[in-house]
Amino acid sequence: MENTDLHRKTQRTHRKTTVQSGITALLLALSLWLVPMQAGAGNALDFDGSDDLVNCGDIDALDNISKMTLEAWVRFSALGRLNSIICKRGDHYNKFQLSLGESSNTDDIRVQMGDGTLGYGYTSADIISTGTWYHLAMVFDGTQTGNADRLKLYVNGVQQSLAFSDTVPAVTA
Repeated sequence: MENTDLHRKTQRTHRKTTVQSGITALLLALSLWLVPMQAGAGNALDFDGSDDLVNCGDIDALDNISKMTLEAWVRFSALGRLNSIICKRGDHYNKFQLSLGESSNTDDIRVQMGDGTLGYGYTSADIISTGTWYHLAMVFDGTQTGNADRLKLYVNGVQQSLAFSDTVPAVTA
């Protein structure tokens, strides 16, 4: 199969698929990067916001690591409680996640690293609105000490101030 045929097949297969699972988005982007793409309309995933996701399975290479960066371009048509953007989840306490905030703060971002604890940081400045594109980057460095040095969030290249709950672990679950 030629690259252009594979590209067209990839477009058809993924056109109506939604990315809610974070690492999935990263891996999908990598897989699409390997296939020659053309810029322009019709070359993006189309999410309807109801029950769509891209599932790349459980990637063992992301377990027990001490450094990583997760990035996503997002545009919301509605804001919902803890809507996952990127997530690798074993259970509630063993996951990493980039998501919207809690029920009263859905216009904020929550970043979480769990390894048996529920360590997370969150913004509280109402930084997200519907209809606007944002570049989000969650930076984890477990070699550092203290929550603020281990877990950082950037929105459109600007580091955000985070409030923390519990302890951000040194490695991923």
